[in-house]
Amino acid sequence: MRGILFDLDGTLVDSAPDIAFAVNTVLAHDGELPHAVEVVRTLIGEGIHRLVEKSFALRHTHLNPAELNARTAQFAAIYEAHIADKTRPYPAVMSGLLALRHHGIKAAVVSNKAQHLTDRLLQALDLSQHFDLVVGAREGLPKKPAPAMLEFALQALGLGIDDAVFVGDSIADVTAAAAAQLPCILVDGGYTVEPAASLGAWKTVPGFEQLVKLWLN
Repeated sequence: MRGILFDLDGTLVDSAPDIAFAVNTVLAHDGELPHAVEVVRTLIGEGIHRLVEKSFALRHTHLNPAELNARTAQFAAIYEAHIADKTRPYPAVMSGLLALRHHGIKAAVVSNKAQHLTDRLLQALDLSQHFDLVVGAREGLPKKPAPAMLEFALQALGLGIDDAVFVGDSIADVTAAAAAQLPCILVDGGYTVEPAASLGAWKTVPGFEQLVKLWLN
């Protein structure tokens, strides 16, 4: 394997506390009760429109398209201002990425988070330097679980389906990898209701240290 594509939230970083703060601030503006961080973790992974929509739906509030767009824009502004207040890389991520780079393995982030927010978070956490490519949500590129983002990343990196794997934490990642004909490795402890080992990935590892050992041992 010459390359690894990584999901971001729940895989490389624990961003749930800052996402929860932003979404709860939006809810509070509408007089809705907040969600616990543990609940917000289960809503992450399909992009911010779905995150906001599901957050209100759990409070039995349906947003029409205009309302959803307005609340999503509000969320994005709040989240960007607080994007790295409490978000941190998972244990061994920094050292693991350095080791992979040292061994010449190409690396990319492929996230359903909006492109400018993905870039902003990686820069704030000093992670940008570890990646050859960052693919966030953008116009004309369907989000995961569609395979388009993964296929785009492979082409941009000059990799084929036999050259790379996709590393994630949720069923959306498993589904996207399967559609792109890539093996998928799940890191346990991410943003999924079901146990990672039950989601049908090629492999499941307990943490980033064990993930890196697959390449370096």
